Amino acid sequence: MKLFTMNLILTKLSVMSVICIWPTIVLANHNESNSTVSNKPTLTITHDSKHTYTSNNSSTTNNTYNSNTSTSSNNTVTVSHSNSHSHHSGHHTVGEDLFYIFLEVFDEALFFGGISSMERVDGSDNLGLRPRVDGELLLPFFKFDVSALSGMSENGMGSDMSFEMGYGPWAMHYRNTSFLNDNTFSKVQSFNKFEFLYRMSFGSDFELDLGLGSYQVDDQMQFVMSLPIKMAFTPHNIIEFRPSWSQDIQDYDLAFYSGTEFYSFKVGYRYISQSQPFSATPIKAYSNIYAGFSAHY
Repeated sequence: MKLFTMNLILTKLSVMSVICIWPTIVLANHNESNSTVSNKPTLTITHDSKHTYTSNNSSTTNNTYNSNTSTSSNNTVTVSHSNSHSHHSGHHTVGEDLFYIFLEVFDEALFFGGISSMERVDGSDNLGLRPRVDGELLLPFFKFDVSALSGMSENGMGSDMSFEMGYGPWAMHYRNTSFLNDNTFSKVQSFNKFEFLYRMSFGSDFELDLGLGSYQVDDQMQFVMSLPIKMAFTPHNIIEFRPSWSQDIQDYDLAFYSGTEFYSFKVGYRYISQSQPFSATPIKAYSNIYAGFSAHY
């Protein structure tokens, strides 16, 4: 129980750090004499697995949202939020209410997704999830991939290498992709991505990650966000979709892994689009099928 409580605290801190990337929402104070806003939203966390949302408006609108969940560990979260608005026509409190509901649901999804990942790795049955087995492709402690790219367009041949290391919901991921000239086999362009991942488990066979980091193309660097999705048929057979976005790059990768406890073969399709070419070679998109090998623990 002490370990479970510590996991709750650590994962909540991680969630709050992720929440900080969201834009700060500033609500304007109305100077009209008949308009008042009171009771700022509050967030309360207790241990009784009950989510409560209440919005009380002076326009006689009362909305109550209740979501009841339970776990075998009797560790639960209660979120309460109340707003009271007096307003004239044109002051849209419904939109504000929906926004706060979205933030609360988003926060809870991040929180419980991270806790579920930690529970699977620790082998605990507090949430009724299947414990992670050694070498499983979901939530890997260590994973190294290498692949050969077959070009479906000019100068599309190349190589791809990626590395992931982490524990539970926290991980780091690095990927290098280099494209070669079809005739001379000299390097045409190189893509390097480094990101930190927050890995969330929803059930024992589904993983959703949130990645934030940098994307270096040739000599230029940009901020990148990714949303990897993994679905397992067995612990060593999964399908993975890994989309990434930066200011000028859209990167989509779909792969299938199949193998044994610590080794897998992978096949997939990769598409990289650039809003502007970064190198002297004016290539705006790469479309590749690939095959490779993966080692994981």
